[in-house]
Amino acid sequence: MNIASTIIHLRPDAQWSLAGNNLANLVWHGPGEPPTLAELEAAWPDAQRAAVIVSMTALRLTLIEMELEDDVLAVINAMPDAKQKAAALAWWQTAQTVRRNHSLVAQLSAALGKTDAEIDAIFAAAITLSATL
Repeated sequence: MNIASTIIHLRPDAQWSLAGNNLANLVWHGPGEPPTLAELEAAWPDAQRAAVIVSMTALRLTLIEMELEDDVLAVINAMPDAKQKAAALAWWQTAQTVRRNHSLVAQLSAALGKTDAEIDAIFAAAITLSATL
């Protein structure tokens, strides 16, 4: 676990310093209380996901390879709220990059019945593909 990146994820407005990757070396200035080891360990997977960014091209090519792109488009096109649908289509068609923790990724994942582990694997494949683009 990377303590610094997890603290940034958990408490983005906090002031603190850390020597090494050792919680015993945390100097906390606040606001609030410093995170506990249990909080940091629980937040680590989300902190890792927050750092993952891939190109939309790599993600879409990965979804095509996995035969999932049509499913994603079907979910977007089935959105009942016209503004939400238009915003999702605009994002899908024009975004240059995609963050793993983007709210629309979570929404599409849920609609497709995909687990966090499955979505992590899709993004990992897109990262691997990015190296060849």
